[in-house]
Amino acid sequence: MSAPSVIFCNLQNSGGSAIDPILREVLRTHGYHLAKYGPEGTGRLRAELTSGVLKPPFYHWTHDPPETFEGMIGDARYRFIYLHRDPRDAAVSWAHDAHRRGIFGRHLQFTQVLESIVRKFLPRHVEAAVRWARSGCLVIRFDDVRENTGDVVSTILSYIEAGSPDLRITPTDDELDRLLLKHSFETLTGRARGQPGEIIRTGYMLRSGLSGEWRQHFDARLQEDCHALMGEEIAELGYPLETPAGSGSSGTPVACPHPGTAQRSGKGADRHRIQLVAPPFSTGVDALHDLLLRLNLRVTLANLEPGHWESAPSGERLSQRALHQLSNRLPVVCEKTIFQFPERLEIRSGPQLDFAGPAPGPTILFVRDAHEALKQFHKDSGHGSASFEHFLHQTLESPHLPPGLFQLPPLESYAYFCAYWLAMRPVVPLCVIRAEDLATHPCETLGHLLEFLGVHRSTAEVCAASECMRAAYPSGRSGIQTLSSEQSADRIDPSHADDAWRFVARLLDYDGESRGRQPGNWSVPDPQALIDGSIPAPLRTAAQACIRSGYAYHPIPIAQIAEGVRHGRLERSELRQLAALTRALYYVERIFADPGGAPFRAAFGMFFWLNLKFASSPGIGATLDRSIAHLERLHGGPLTEAVTAPGETPCTEARA
Repeated sequence: MSAPSVIFCNLQNSGGSAIDPILREVLRTHGYHLAKYGPEGTGRLRAELTSGVLKPPFYHWTHDPPETFEGMIGDARYRFIYLHRDPRDAAVSWAHDAHRRGIFGRHLQFTQVLESIVRKFLPRHVEAAVRWARSGCLVIRFDDVRENTGDVVSTILSYIEAGSPDLRITPTDDELDRLLLKHSFETLTGRARGQPGEIIRTGYMLRSGLSGEWRQHFDARLQEDCHALMGEEIAELGYPLETPAGSGSSGTPVACPHPGTAQRSGKGADRHRIQLVAPPFSTGVDALHDLLLRLNLRVTLANLEPGHWESAPSGERLSQRALHQLSNRLPVVCEKTIFQFPERLEIRSGPQLDFAGPAPGPTILFVRDAHEALKQFHKDSGHGSASFEHFLHQTLESPHLPPGLFQLPPLESYAYFCAYWLAMRPVVPLCVIRAEDLATHPCETLGHLLEFLGVHRSTAEVCAASECMRAAYPSGRSGIQTLSSEQSADRIDPSHADDAWRFVARLLDYDGESRGRQPGNWSVPDPQALIDGSIPAPLRTAAQACIRSGYAYHPIPIAQIAEGVRHGRLERSELRQLAALTRALYYVERIFADPGGAPFRAAFGMFFWLNLKFASSPGIGATLDRSIAHLERLHGGPLTEAVTAPGETPCTEARA
């Protein structure tokens, strides 16, 4: 039997730097082909195997969830190894690195970055860790690596050898000792584990190498939230939970999540999660929230996590905090006290882009004609002192989006949000629900949505919920009843292709061709094709280097860019195409806390393409000019002989 290919995966910031370089060196000497990329390039793996670019037996290191390797896990031709660490320690290391590099914005404090990672990004990684642990692969722990790396490496190599009776790859004791010393934390950092020092980045990130550090950084509230969101998963991975300090107990380990947190307790646990996203403007999505609750489908608002729901003797009820926020928004919460949810399904709703993480779930995109949504938003949000036309030309940053996103006028921001999710359609199951269809044909629209959810409700139940929605949302409250596909279609001129929203409106079927049509897969061109077709020839090598750096969250190769500009004698205006690329990287860095993965790649390609296509739009063009100014600041002066345009706004973006 031929040697099995090897795929090593680890929970983000779990000590992969102690294992990956040793495996690479050992396997290379025994004829293994090494993938030329790390976690950032996992999306290329299957294509390279199919095309023969990467030949078996091969070795690859990744952070992807097990779903990426469907059909390969369990196949004797592959051996999978998974490394995890106490997720709370992983979050601390992740936060230190992200804070140092300003990935979430330079204005945030470390504690704010840590809280964002724990509440928004970490849960899906931990859920993936549990799925890996259940997959039948070889599972190793960071604590074991820290205690005796040599024993762990020997265990891994023996596991690989078991996949082929004739395979012998375990080195001699002397050779193993040499490898361990060469790649040890102490050798690479020049200090002992736990000794204070700077974060070291080679191809890896090395910081402290300790366990249990999370106790120094998690306050009682963050610890409670962490256990509410993923306590069961952390316990399943073998890490004891502890009662939060200051909660009146001794801080001893417990075997289950903190009893005061309802999000993961009782009937809320182990639910299949569906994501419901809507642009952060006045779309009328609360009408859909109300309808879903009337149909006994569990809806949880992301901004109320954890603690949206509490267990009750005969079902579940809203927490006081959730009731306070929703009582004037969702009529159903004033009509019902106890909710019973027959399906183990949770619909998590919010205007988030970061819902599309490494393992995103089925997603509902709720939209409304942008002009109507923005008119309502302009009226409701206190912008009424300025005219609507003036409002449409202002740069807008939503508090619901990551800092610095998108620095575009409202219509373009709305378009980029919707386009982002449409670009995810090849990656995740996506159902688009338009507010106009919900208002004019609620039963049919709900039927389509229930089919997507895999949930059955009788026609009578659907129609009764629809009638309650019509009564609860009269014209003038949410405006949803006044919307219609025909009204919106009159406002869209399909002949105009130079406007980002008009383009996205056609994708969302606001051209009025057929009500309820689901958009097809939007095939965003490959970034390499965009480079070849749009970037000036002298900058193409630098553009490719930018992508490689961006996929690994490494600094922009500014010297390579400057050399390309000098070599090609380029004008400043010719830098806009490259700025479209660096701006796209800036966006995905603000959305995703970790690089690589199919959603990351899809988002980058889509933003790059939109920036190129609509570079002549005043709002989008202004962001590209700010990106050029940022590149020039990194360079320490103008990249060309041209001077900065008078009145140009300095760019606030930064990459460490």
